[in-house]
Amino acid sequence: MEGDEHPSKKALRGAREQVLERLSDGFARDEIGLDEFERRVDGAYRAATVEELTPLLGDLTPGAAPLAVVEPRSQALAPPAQTAPRRALAVLGSIERSGRFRLDDGMRVMAVFGNVELDLRDVELGPGVTHLYVKAVFGNVELTVNRVPPEGASGPLLRIIGSAVLGNVEVHTRPRR
Repeated sequence: MEGDEHPSKKALRGAREQVLERLSDGFARDEIGLDEFERRVDGAYRAATVEELTPLLGDLTPGAAPLAVVEPRSQALAPPAQTAPRRALAVLGSIERSGRFRLDDGMRVMAVFGNVELDLRDVELGPGVTHLYVKAVFGNVELTVNRVPPEGASGPLLRIIGSAVLGNVEVHTRPRR
């Protein structure tokens, strides 16, 4: 495999996403200031190897999961994903998603200096409660959901847990198309 599909580049992209998420959490907890946050985000994008990413997190509060690096051999043998990703991360960019897809419990959505727009009116939810964790850091997350069902209605339920730091999280209710 060559180019962006090479296992080492996939591992670097995955590790970079984890670093950006942990940096955003550190910034939101006031562990680093804006200038330091921007410097480290730049460093994450300049990194050519996973090893170059690790020092960017050295002084942040432990507790977040360590960088999970998939070895190229095991990644090549892994079956293709059958469901939507468990995370949507927009850093200095945007993500838009609508239509029919499965929303797994525990999915995380984050916008850092970016924008995420999700239309969740046609998503498939599992039984019971599905939790969606949303965070905006100097960014915007906009969710469109179906109108709230009447009290006592049964069926799947979507619970949105969100936070924003100098950004916003918006939830709009609209009827199905």
